[in-house]
Amino acid sequence: MVQYFSNQPFYKLHFSELEENAVKVLSFEGEENLSRLFEYRFDLLSEDAELDAASILNKKATFILTRGDEEPIKIHGIISHFEQRGRTPDYVSYYAVLVPKMWRLTLTYQSEIYQQMNIEKVIKKVMETSGFFGQDFEINLSESYPELEYVVQYRETNFNFLNRRLEHFGIYYRFDHRNDNDVIVFTDANDNLPKIALDGDLRYSADKDQLDEQETVSELTCQQRVVTGLVKLKDYNYLYPEKQLEAESQIDSDSPGMYYEFGDNFEDDNQAAALAKIRNQEILAGKTVFKGKSDCRLFQAGFKFKLGRHYREEWNNEYILTRVLSRGTQRGLFSILPRAGKIEPTYQNYFEAIPIDIAYRPPRRTPIPRIPGIMSARIESAAGDEYAYIDDHGRYRAKMLFDVTDRTNGEATLPIRQVQAYSGSGYGMHFPNHADAEMVWACVDGDVDRPVGLGTVPNPSNSSPSTGGNKAQSVIRTAGQNELTLDDTTGSENIYLHGTKDWTIDIVNDKNQTIGHDETAQVGNNRSRNVGNDESVSVGHDRSRNVGNNETVSVGNNRDQTVGANQSVTVGSNSTLNVGANRSEKIGANHTESVGGNAKQTVAKMKTEMVGLVKTSTIGGAYQITVGAAMNETVGGAKSEQVGLSKTVFVGMSSKEQIGRTKKLTAGEKIELICGSGKITIEKNGKITIEGTELNLSASGPVTINGAVVDIN
Repeated sequence: MVQYFSNQPFYKLHFSELEENAVKVLSFEGEENLSRLFEYRFDLLSEDAELDAASILNKKATFILTRGDEEPIKIHGIISHFEQRGRTPDYVSYYAVLVPKMWRLTLTYQSEIYQQMNIEKVIKKVMETSGFFGQDFEINLSESYPELEYVVQYRETNFNFLNRRLEHFGIYYRFDHRNDNDVIVFTDANDNLPKIALDGDLRYSADKDQLDEQETVSELTCQQRVVTGLVKLKDYNYLYPEKQLEAESQIDSDSPGMYYEFGDNFEDDNQAAALAKIRNQEILAGKTVFKGKSDCRLFQAGFKFKLGRHYREEWNNEYILTRVLSRGTQRGLFSILPRAGKIEPTYQNYFEAIPIDIAYRPPRRTPIPRIPGIMSARIESAAGDEYAYIDDHGRYRAKMLFDVTDRTNGEATLPIRQVQAYSGSGYGMHFPNHADAEMVWACVDGDVDRPVGLGTVPNPSNSSPSTGGNKAQSVIRTAGQNELTLDDTTGSENIYLHGTKDWTIDIVNDKNQTIGHDETAQVGNNRSRNVGNDESVSVGHDRSRNVGNNETVSVGNNRDQTVGANQSVTVGSNSTLNVGANRSEKIGANHTESVGGNAKQTVAKMKTEMVGLVKTSTIGGAYQITVGAAMNETVGGAKSEQVGLSKTVFVGMSSKEQIGRTKKLTAGEKIELICGSGKITIEKNGKITIEGTELNLSASGPVTINGAVVDIN
């Protein structure tokens, strides 16, 4: 039982920078909710007409609710709003608003990227960068949460960003007032919530006497509604494109309907199942809500209490306070004639609570920022490299221009994908970006945590290869100056291909190339062409080939060369023809061969020469034929031999001449037949001389000797 005494102030507000009793509380209204900032609004009186707002605003203050002879309740915070209003003969009227220090998070509005952090690390970073340290907040989580690759705070306050991340994972917070501080406690389980400092149950009493000093619940209403029973989540993880990510949760099988959500940004089935359960608990937390009225000053959002003596036995249960609206006044203390004796403390609250066996999850009411259009970023490299950072998935690191941090050198973002014109398994199209190129990007479904690069855009620092000066040219030019230009200038249409160093073409099957007019190929150094099978070259008109130095033609098997008309071969110096086996040369008409110096022909074995009609050999000087063995000469018709001066025939052994019919031998001066000591001489004057050691004349028939004079020794 709490006893209140006359002329004792029930409520006090102490400003840390002012004297303890600088103001008196005339009345107040307070509102507390789980996972929301509390707010207490005060009507104040003071005898000082010149209170300094600068000493009050954003400074610590403590609201004290007395409970008679019990330990007073203290609410710590800071003053966010202060007004000086009117005055009475005795007092000046003021108005003040008390909020938690966490309210300061609403004053920082920014955009920042968080990488490789779970929700606990995000909480710590947001709180610490906002000026909160170990004594200011406490993280008491029962579950473990995944590390997220990429989380973005975009054009929102630190408070809204933190709130929506907590709501996403079903984490909530309350305020614990201890050690002259309002400590923020983050939690995710009912078991982690404290009980109000009350011995036993809090009594329900609908007909409480106004002078009854025992704190009770005077009104209690149970609101129940039908909620969705089944939750189904589904998502897509591009790192595992074949995997179907989905999960279901149905805690209450009696509830109809289904809540289906796609794109909740989970990476695997375990995360999906955990989130589906949280979503289901969030819905069920609103199925059964108790609302009531009480005068218990211990009521604060996030505390538990046990109800007793209710006429409906099943309601005598333990509850979690999710919302408390309180108000109080002590106007009687400042009336002209204060009352004597006991004075009723005019305090009451309206509360909302859920049964202890229902897991509380905060409703997702904080707006989620969306990016419906495109944004700009600067592509980064690692350690100042000219080329952009690119990973095994073809992803880039980029500095988002909205990011408030100063991270650089490839640390501003984790890798993000960039849209390509064509992609597939082992094939596709990709022009790698360079450092400092301006990338435009968008978000999948507008989700700021899911960026995807759309491509790069030119700017004055990275100009376009196609501008007004060459507007008819479609240009692909790399940073290494490899280039493909399609020129559509009327009358000068052209395709220009430039390779800064090498060019490699690999065609698995056929290559067909058609050139409507001329082709010019210029090779600055060597050229090599390897044809695995056949090669056919067809030239419709003339063909000219000029070799500045040597030319080698190697044919592994046969070679056929056909010239439709004339062929002229000019060799400036020597010419060597080496035929490994046989050689056949066929000339359809005439053959003329002119040798400026000597000509030598060596035949290792036999040589056969066939002339169909006439053969003429003209030798300006000497002519010599040397035959190592036998030589046969066959003339099908007549043979004529003409020697301009002399002719000598040497036969090493024997010489035989057989004439089918007639042989005629004619000499201009004389004819001599000599064999050893025998000699026959025929002179042009008709004289015939036969000389020898012996002369045998034998005939099978008559021997006739006629002459003008016949002298026989």
